[in-house]
Amino acid sequence: MQKAKAQVGAWYREEARKKIFQARAHWVADREEWSAYFTKLRKSKEKPMTCLRDGAGAKHRLKEGMLEVVTAFYRELYTAQLEDP
Repeated sequence: MQKAKAQVGAWYREEARKKIFQARAHWVADREEWSAYFTKLRKSKEKPMTCLRDGAGAKHRLKEGMLEVVTAFYRELYTAQLEDP
């Protein structure tokens, strides 16, 4: 009976580690149990982005519009700015 309990416990810990890995929580210490926090974290990473706002505050829900917003954001972010000395 003890051997079966040990096997079940080992299986449970391995499954918990898999779920923690799926949640991308790499900071978790050994023997930490799966919790509602990890469930919520995993689900939050599964939800697709459905809307973006541009600099003027307009909402873009279509893929093409969202790509344009992201492209414009990073273009502006990485464009060299001239600074006065």
